[in-house]
Amino acid sequence: MKIYVASKFENKTQVQDVMGQLQAMGHEITFDWTVHDAGGKTQEELPAYLSMCADQDAIGVMQADLLFLIDHPACKGAYTELGLAVAFEKPVVVVKAINSPLTGMKQNIFMHLPEVTHVDDVPAGLAAVTRFATAEADQDA
Repeated sequence: MKIYVASKFENKTQVQDVMGQLQAMGHEITFDWTVHDAGGKTQEELPAYLSMCADQDAIGVMQADLLFLIDHPACKGAYTELGLAVAFEKPVVVVKAINSPLTGMKQNIFMHLPEVTHVDDVPAGLAAVTRFATAEADQDA
């Protein structure tokens, strides 16, 4: 299964760990945004660099079979990826934000859609991915 992993940029270490676990499970990561960093870009370079990053993120979501979102109390950009996934009719697995001031609440209105699966932690998210992959394989058979 092709998967795009979204979260807050400051959460990239956890995202890298989750991507590694997904790859070890045999899944393909459509785009690794964690390797990008706008630090050190000049004001002249920054707009083109950020545009390129946004294009790559959007393509990664479009190419994915599933979006895996690790929520965060200060998430913003990942919710754009959530919206893209919903628009492209991709299933979404959302790992609940830790230490969220909105504990027990969904932070983005699109998280209330039926195609969005909510889990409490990463292991439960990985199990949900396995269920989606199994269902997809059964459909293809």
